[in-house]
Amino acid sequence: MSITIEVEPNHIHHTEIPKFVMVTIRNLSKKLEYRGSYHYAIEYYNGTDWVNIVSPAAIEEELVIEPSGVFELNYIQLMPDTYHYTIGKYRVTYDKWYGEFAIY
Repeated sequence: MSITIEVEPNHIHHTEIPKFVMVTIRNLSKKLEYRGSYHYAIEYYNGTDWVNIVSPAAIEEELVIEPSGVFELNYIQLMPDTYHYTIGKYRVTYDKWYGEFAIY
């Protein structure tokens, strides 16, 4: 099973942090469907470790992506009113997969 995650926008100016970003999840498997949770987290790289900074509640349904399928989520919350973002590397994680973005 192989999944890729893309975050859009993937470069965000520190003075223009949006409330939401879009995530595109691609199932690269040609035979296996992906089954997982809608739960995601936003993590910040502090130079040594990835630190969880945003982990909102998610719907309890199972996320299913067919083989070679694509799924888009346009409501990924950055919560800029709650969390003070600094310049650096961030990522959106689902299970063990993630898509990175940067704040500059």
